[in-house]
Amino acid sequence: MLNAEFCRNVEKLKMEQQESRLVNENLERQILELSEGCVNHKKEIELLNEANRSIMLEMRLLHKEVEQQKARDKTLSSELMDKTNEFQLWEAEAAMFYFDLQISSISEALLENKVNELSGVCTRHQDESAAKTSEIEKMTERVGLVESEIGVLKGHLYAYLPDAEIETCIGENINPSVTENKSALTLDGVSDLIGMTERIRAVERSMVEEIERRVKEENLSSKANPGGKDYSKMEKLLKDENTFDLNTWRTKSENGS
Repeated sequence: MLNAEFCRNVEKLKMEQQESRLVNENLERQILELSEGCVNHKKEIELLNEANRSIMLEMRLLHKEVEQQKARDKTLSSELMDKTNEFQLWEAEAAMFYFDLQISSISEALLENKVNELSGVCTRHQDESAAKTSEIEKMTERVGLVESEIGVLKGHLYAYLPDAEIETCIGENINPSVTENKSALTLDGVSDLIGMTERIRAVERSMVEEIERRVKEENLSSKANPGGKDYSKMEKLLKDENTFDLNTWRTKSENGS
């Protein structure tokens, strides 16, 4: 009985040993598998760490590039702002230039109208100047005629004065009544000559005044008259001649008396 029970226990122990061995084998196999898995996990972890390091490096590089890009964007924004301000200045200058161009166009039109108006005025002044020149030439001819008449009268006066002087000298040796009559006749003739001289002088003055008036009108209208000095010289010459003739006649009359 004891042997049978002992055999059964032995068999039972053998079976338990067998099961234990199988369990150990399974455990060893699982341990081996786990070891291999752990090694693989370690390798994967190392690979992941390497990948992580690479990613971190790339992230740092990307962060640096982002910072550089931000700096470039800031620079470009500043340049864009400068260009915008410059463009606005160009627009303002273009608007001002366009405004100046419009003003220049208006001024040009006004100037053209003024030039046309002045051309018409110059044409009228030229016509008036031509007409006045013709009138002045006619007045000059009349002055020449008057001068010739004055010359003739001077000749008569100079021819008359010696006779008056001779009659005066003869009258000193004859009857006083006859002398008085001749003196009266002489004075009458001299008075006539003086009156004629005064009338001629009045005509000369009126002609000179007319010439001066026309010259002044022409100077006011054209602001330039090359012939104005000639008329002033002619007036001065006429006045000098009249003054000389009157002084000569007075001197001779006083000497004759």
